[in-house]
Amino acid sequence: AWHAQWTDRKREQPADPEEVMTKSNPYVIPRNHQIEAMITQAVAGDLNLFHRLNAALASPFEASPEAADLTVPPTTEEKVTQTFCGT
Repeated sequence: AWHAQWTDRKREQPADPEEVMTKSNPYVIPRNHQIEAMITQAVAGDLNLFHRLNAALASPFEASPEAADLTVPPTTEEKVTQTFCGT
């Protein structure tokens, strides 16, 4: 039964897997290292990164050259090992 449902569902989806992934996965996500940097800068009075993140996250599925740096995983030095909620 599962295989039949999966096959039917697969037939209904667009043929291009990249199109499916683009519609399902956001281009920009609020990564911990970006949030941490934004908080640090905001506390120091610089709201530039806050406004950039806010704008990018308003349309997270739209690829944007202006937000390309916000999509990069953290470097070793930028990794956030503990967040405010303790995770």
